[in-house]
Formats: sequence, C-alpha cells, structure tokens
Amino acid sequence: MNNKGVLTTKKEVKSFNGFDYQFPTKDVTFIGSLDSRSWGKKFCLVCNFTADDGRKYKLIAYGRRGTNGNVYGPKDCIYNFADASMEGQKFICTIKINSKGRHVWVSAE
Repeated sequence: MNNKGVLTTKKEVKSFNGFDYQFPTKDVTFIGSLDSRSWGKKFCLVCNFTADDGRKYKLIAYGRRGTNGNVYGPKDCIYNFADASMEGQKFICTIKINSKGRHVWVSAE
C-alpha cells in the first residue's frame, strides 16, 4: 500500500475482497460509502463503494490535471479520490451508461 492508502502490489490486490464489487450495468444514482481504492491499468483509480441498500459498485476515476496536480474523480466533482481521507466517507454518485455500454461516473457529491 502506498502512502495514500492505495493498494499497489499484485499481492495486495489479489488478497483484497474487492472482487465482490461490480461495474454498473444501467444508469443509477446511489448514496454509498467509499470502501477502498486501487490503481487500474490505464491511468485510473478503481473506487469500490457500498451503497446504502447493500449493492457493491466498482467505479473508475480517470486522472485529469488540477491546480494541485492530478485529480482522480468524475468530471463533475470537487473531490480527489486519490486522497486517503476519502475512504469511509459517503457520497451521492451518479453513473450513466454510454453508447458503448460502458459506465461513466458522472458526479459525486
């Protein structure tokens, strides 16, 4: 785990129970807690949420340039999910499915 609390080694990722989390398959807005994060393969951060109704979602936060370096989160968001202090906090997340059938994390409040 790196200094920001993100799983970084293959061993850490394999031992993590995050495989219970699934990508959304339809448009959804939910209130949920950020359980954990791990680095993805393509300049992204995989964020695992548990919704208040018990569903487990895996969302992708892509990096973009911010005033203080790279920011990882949906475009319509003031939070940087690469920050370890985000874990355990609740958010209202909105996800849309694009024309290719992939989820797009639209916002987090």
